[in-house]
Amino acid sequence: MESQQKQVRKPQQKRSLEKMERIKAAALQLFSEHGYYATTTNEIARAAGISIGTLYAYYRDRQAIYEDLVRDHYLGAAARAEQASLPEGLTPRQSIYLMLSATLQSHLVNTAFQKEMAALSAQSEELRAIEQKYRGNMSHELSAMLAGYADFYRITDFETAALLIQTSLEAVIHEVVFYPNGYDKDAVLNGLTDMFCAYLLKPEYQ
Repeated sequence: MESQQKQVRKPQQKRSLEKMERIKAAALQLFSEHGYYATTTNEIARAAGISIGTLYAYYRDRQAIYEDLVRDHYLGAAARAEQASLPEGLTPRQSIYLMLSATLQSHLVNTAFQKEMAALSAQSEELRAIEQKYRGNMSHELSAMLAGYADFYRITDFETAALLIQTSLEAVIHEVVFYPNGYDKDAVLNGLTDMFCAYLLKPEYQ
């Protein structure tokens, strides 16, 4: 394992970076269509249009590619949340509704991979640890965001609030987005908004 890690490149040149992106794009498609365990590095290399030797020059194994995809997912989600600007003059309830709506919409991007990621985290402690490493950053950012609007909230333990919001929100959105069902997404969003407003907001802001 150590000798393999020494051979793995840290790409700097544009051509190398493009090759790594091809590997990740191929893996994302294959993991999404066939699942992580049913996908081999040979298949990823073939789909990326490179030799297996070239793939191993960038990644030591399939799990390393998966970790990069998980990292990219959470970094992308964090970047979208940071760049999102809410219109001025919104009530606290309107702000919460829009944030919940944005979270639901984010699950409509690479949905099959997100579903696979959730399944893998439930099946494997090793793969769950990978997701938790990057998912934890989202929780810390949510906690910091809550603290920034403390005047509106009746809660003071923002870390616990972030945990409750993130886990319960994901559970509901996964159920609504990942599986065939007849749920009314607008009704779900309104219900979630009611629930989080009751939990978070002081009575005068509900």
